[in-house]
Amino acid sequence: MKKISVLAVAFFTCLTFLSAKDNLAKDIANGAYENKKPTQIYTFRSGESYAQLSADGKKITKYSFKTGKQEQILFDASATKGKKVNHIEGFIVDQREKKMLIYNNSEKVGAKSFVADYYVFDIDRNRLDALSDSIGKQRDPVFSPDGQNVVFGRGNDLFLKKLAYETESPVSKAIYNKTFVNGITDPLYETAFDATNLIAWSPDSRQVAYVGLDETDVALEIIQLFGKEPYTKTTLFKYPKAGTANPKPVVYIFDAYYKSTKKVDLPEEDFYIPRIKWTNDAENVAIFTLDRNQRQMKMYSVNCKSMIAKVILSETSEDYFDYKNLDFVQFLNDGKFTFANKKDGFRQLFLHNANGLLNKQLTTGKYDVCKFYGYDSIKKLVYYQAAAISPTGREIYSVDLKGGKPTLLSENKGVSHAEFGSQYSYFIKKYSTANAPSVYSICNTSGKEISILEKNEELARKASSLAKKEFTTINNLSAYILKPSDFSETKKYPVILLQGCVSDCFKVGIEQLFVSNGFIVVCINSQSFIQTSSDLIAVSKHIGSLNYVDKNKIGIYADNYNTSAALQSMSTGETIFAAGVVIAPVTDFKLFSSANIERYLKRPQESAAAYDNSPVNLTEKMNGKLLLIHGTADKEVLVQQTYNYANALIEAGKQFDMQIYPDQGHNFDAKTCAHMYQHIVDFFAQSLK
Repeated sequence: MKKISVLAVAFFTCLTFLSAKDNLAKDIANGAYENKKPTQIYTFRSGESYAQLSADGKKITKYSFKTGKQEQILFDASATKGKKVNHIEGFIVDQREKKMLIYNNSEKVGAKSFVADYYVFDIDRNRLDALSDSIGKQRDPVFSPDGQNVVFGRGNDLFLKKLAYETESPVSKAIYNKTFVNGITDPLYETAFDATNLIAWSPDSRQVAYVGLDETDVALEIIQLFGKEPYTKTTLFKYPKAGTANPKPVVYIFDAYYKSTKKVDLPEEDFYIPRIKWTNDAENVAIFTLDRNQRQMKMYSVNCKSMIAKVILSETSEDYFDYKNLDFVQFLNDGKFTFANKKDGFRQLFLHNANGLLNKQLTTGKYDVCKFYGYDSIKKLVYYQAAAISPTGREIYSVDLKGGKPTLLSENKGVSHAEFGSQYSYFIKKYSTANAPSVYSICNTSGKEISILEKNEELARKASSLAKKEFTTINNLSAYILKPSDFSETKKYPVILLQGCVSDCFKVGIEQLFVSNGFIVVCINSQSFIQTSSDLIAVSKHIGSLNYVDKNKIGIYADNYNTSAALQSMSTGETIFAAGVVIAPVTDFKLFSSANIERYLKRPQESAAAYDNSPVNLTEKMNGKLLLIHGTADKEVLVQQTYNYANALIEAGKQFDMQIYPDQGHNFDAKTCAHMYQHIVDFFAQSLK
């Protein structure tokens, strides 16, 4: 009996252990370890107050930065005149701070874009009206600077709502032309350039510049949707692949008073327009172009009267021009503008004259300026985020236009982010470390914390039992290591190698599930989309030399853009990794979206050898157990990539496992993620233990 009791205890202990692991997979997938964020906040132009959306979405309340006390209820869903809504999901305030665009019933369209039911709320009149009475939800509405007009997208077109007259009229006229997209972006621009719209109002609220994308020559792709009905359905969408026809960008300038449109003629062929910005001059709009291979950036200044486009600034990069540099552009009142580039290997801030000539360098150092928060014209200070102390950290700084010594505004360790108001009197700071969740606070512009908005104390308690990240450097790459709770240097452990952003900020993912199941986890910093497999091979050999690692039981896990190098490293002819898991793998570079792959490899017509190095062409030398995972409705990395690779493995006589998720897109829902996580852990457990 005693023996049976001991066995029973062991059995139930095992069940409890397995249940805990299963719960961890579900918790991670369901976002139980995600930072709790304050609801949406808007900083008023006075710099002394901010508005915040209530947790239930029913009110927007104005608070004092200095005291934290409530000053005014700006919006109350239960007390508005005109239209009635039960709750809202978000809001946009016009520059005069007299009106708001509020929305609900949002539906995701792309990676970041969404459509929703938008309403115009007049703060003084406490009146709520629908932005549009026409059929169809709206997308990316933009207030004119005077708050009297709104341009918004619906379908493939732009529309103008004149609020004073309550009239709606088309800005673009491609309503019956489904191959032309106006103002809003297509999936290629959204994923490749992180832009959901390309719309800019003139400072005098008279004109709107927007980019139209002519997709006439772009080939169609088909997604099969299985659903639960007897017959499957299909959806068609434009998907330009490497070397094929791209959407052709065209810039239009629409006069909101006369309702007339002019086309801007640019002397470019086969190019992109990742950004447009209006200068402080109502007659001049800035248009930024990239050539097809994204090596050369040109900044055009277009005069809206003469319609002459003049190149103000041109920069060429040996590898590729980082479009994110364009988010560092701000036009100052004297015509000068800020800019960023990586000419010395690190992204730094510069000031240019109105004619494009370099005025001075504002920041220097062997580190990257990561984000640009803006220029305070009163204090004459530039605010930015940089990785100056550690490559895994991020700090907030200010520097004057003379390019003097920067002032550190965030003393805390780890990664800090800032959200400034237009007057730069206060900012919302978010900071965390890899092992401590985010804290949100209100700070003045000397960096002093005024009040705490969210501490995430409950999450901190919950996360205290998780494995702690140990930061290190492996072969000159930033890395972190996670070790099991019972770690002992006298034991030999299996290892799973990951690629990702090695950053000292709080983020919990599948790596915690791996370590809770007895694996050591090593994560190295991704260098680029096409990280060389030689890096992974060298890191694997280094890991294998550690006395507490079983060099014959090293696996690799990769998703999205890191998958190519992972598969290449498993296809050298020798067994570098005993097992590998790739999610939504890019196996054939020619089948990937043009802008996302050509910035690294150029077009296949110019760089055939680089495309020949695709994993699909290396399957004869593939070694190690392999699990392929893909969603059939993925519009970013087509499931064709996995199916073609599977066929190549079959032709090469290589065995593999494959997990297909019907009707799942690029980002899986929580239930599918939990299922996938557990399947991955089980695969590694069988392959490496």
